[in-house]
Amino acid sequence: MTAPAATARPVPDLTNLGIELRHRHRLAGTEQGLQEWHIRILDAEREVGSLHAARCQHYGAGNLAERMTDHGGLCALAANSLLTPDGEPTPDLEDAVEYPGNFLLLDQLDIQAPFDEPTIVTAVIAEVIDRLTDNHYAVVLPCAKPDADPSTRRRLDSPSGDPLARSRAAPPQAPGPASPCFAAACTRVTGASAKAGSPGFIQLLPRSGKTAAHGQGGQLVSGCMSKHFPLRGAVLSWLEHARGLPSTPQAITDVALAALPHWETLEDAVAAAAPSDEHPDLYGKVEGDWVPSFTALLGESGLGTATRLIAQGADVPLGEVADSFVAFCTGPAPVPERWLLLDADLPRGTRIPLGQYTLQTFTLDELRQAVPMPAIHGLQPRSLDLDLIADAPFLHVPEPGRKVTRRPTWFDLTGPRAEAQHWQALLPLVLWDSELLRVSSAFTVARGRRFDLHPKNVPTTIKIYEDSRGREQEFEVRDTGDFYVPARRLPALTGFCTAISAKIDAVMAGASHQRRIVNRRAGRLERTARHLLAAYQRTYTDDTVWAVEADELHLDYVIALEALLISPNDERGGIANNIRSRASALFLTPEHQKQAGDIVQRAYSARSTYVHGDVIRNQTEQEKQKKLKELRTLRLLTRQIILRWLVLTPSDTEDLAPLLDDAAQCTSCRHRIDQPLRDFFTTTPPSSLPADITAP
Repeated sequence: MTAPAATARPVPDLTNLGIELRHRHRLAGTEQGLQEWHIRILDAEREVGSLHAARCQHYGAGNLAERMTDHGGLCALAANSLLTPDGEPTPDLEDAVEYPGNFLLLDQLDIQAPFDEPTIVTAVIAEVIDRLTDNHYAVVLPCAKPDADPSTRRRLDSPSGDPLARSRAAPPQAPGPASPCFAAACTRVTGASAKAGSPGFIQLLPRSGKTAAHGQGGQLVSGCMSKHFPLRGAVLSWLEHARGLPSTPQAITDVALAALPHWETLEDAVAAAAPSDEHPDLYGKVEGDWVPSFTALLGESGLGTATRLIAQGADVPLGEVADSFVAFCTGPAPVPERWLLLDADLPRGTRIPLGQYTLQTFTLDELRQAVPMPAIHGLQPRSLDLDLIADAPFLHVPEPGRKVTRRPTWFDLTGPRAEAQHWQALLPLVLWDSELLRVSSAFTVARGRRFDLHPKNVPTTIKIYEDSRGREQEFEVRDTGDFYVPARRLPALTGFCTAISAKIDAVMAGASHQRRIVNRRAGRLERTARHLLAAYQRTYTDDTVWAVEADELHLDYVIALEALLISPNDERGGIANNIRSRASALFLTPEHQKQAGDIVQRAYSARSTYVHGDVIRNQTEQEKQKKLKELRTLRLLTRQIILRWLVLTPSDTEDLAPLLDDAAQCTSCRHRIDQPLRDFFTTTPPSSLPADITAP
């Protein structure tokens, strides 16, 4: 069942929108230092609104505070808050702006429908500021008084408030409320926050460079008002036309929409606002000519989806859709990125560089800015619920050469699986904690254009909570697994990952080295990491591994150990004993050395049984549990050996194997193993210290 269509609102034609600035100066008057400007907002020759401005200039007023106070209204409020009685800037003002001597005050906005949208008002204000100021001005705007009732404050803070409320100059003790449309625009003009001002009466915006009004998704309008307004008007006209389209899906596909007569008008507007030499990503070649691509303009932008929703009766915010489309067309093309959703729980605000990658948790607002056409995201049937992945951990990396597809690409036939392809960023996290870490999904993102995460690729679980009346309520939440990092441990995680990433980079730098041993070392580390992560990816929990698959995971861990600890000089017949001896040498106490050797010996025995095809008889439940316990033990040992190998591996052309062989045979050689390990675990500890490090 679709929502009822909203009442049609007239679409403003912005082609002829402009402003006229009037200032009358009396030669014998007292305007020195303070100029009044009356701005008419015009649709061609018809006045559709007005605005009042006052230019206050410190150098020509004598005592600017007295001059502004005598003028009354917003000028008096600004003088009382921003200037001393002697007319000098207050310390707060000097801290807030670079040039505190000149002000432009704007108030008394009045604008008629259908031009009373916040974005249009923003453009008008931006244009007035550009006409009447330079970089040596601060802009003062009205806002709600501190004791205003909550409903008034909500109207002032919301772009959807009554657009015709009028802002009048008020007595200093009782300023009237600003126009909600004006107040909404205040948060957009210059893209800055209020820096100083009286408590709740005015906003002060430092004037820096060319004023620009910003909307969702990027810059919409600037001092050149006419550049993007025709495009926005054409989009709004297209969306209004969509109300009369048939609702059957076959009649409103992107191909069908691009064949409509109205589409040509929108194409022309796009070509004027975003020419092909500046935005080649929006164009395709047809019969030798570059023309706007309907695939990009309807598909990638989300405009096609918005059109279909309107045709089917959904209540779509037309202004926000138009703003998003204009930003899509006029902004720079985003760089494609590869994102990995991790099965983990990390603190809000996590942002850790891992080489070319970044480990980051995104807020709900940040995710909305990443999806195309955020205004309609929640209106689409079976769309991704962004609340599920808000504050979820993602690894992301730029991939400029990746093609932006329209479908999820977990099974990417052009390369290895995600956990193998992105092992350099995943390995430090796996080495940080003993709990399992998995990749839930890998997908392509072009921020604001494509967000390919399929809802089915977000693992969820049901949690039950009690409401205020004690009744149980079920909620679907993201399954975070067991990998958990509390906020207090985030600095330690950052330090550990930074250190391990540097060691991985040092080893992998040898991949192109002319010396064979350095080149092979890089390949061995990559092979080890891939087998470890492949086993992790197939293990949901240590206790729920499929019995038939347990032997294959066992094999992955043995291959990982062998790849790291083997030496080019090893004889084929003694490889197993050498691996066991070197694994033992990586631990600090005799007790833990023996434990490591025994685990490796049992692992090789189980590997031989599986690889050489011995018949695997039906196992009892007790035997299955014993095998899973042994598999977990081998997993944890493999993780520790990889970590210690990274700590000890020399960056020169030497091999680690001879050093481990010497330590296994010579007690006096142990310090070359023990001391570097103790130093690392002391200065850069993982989530928990190994038992041999803490042993007396």
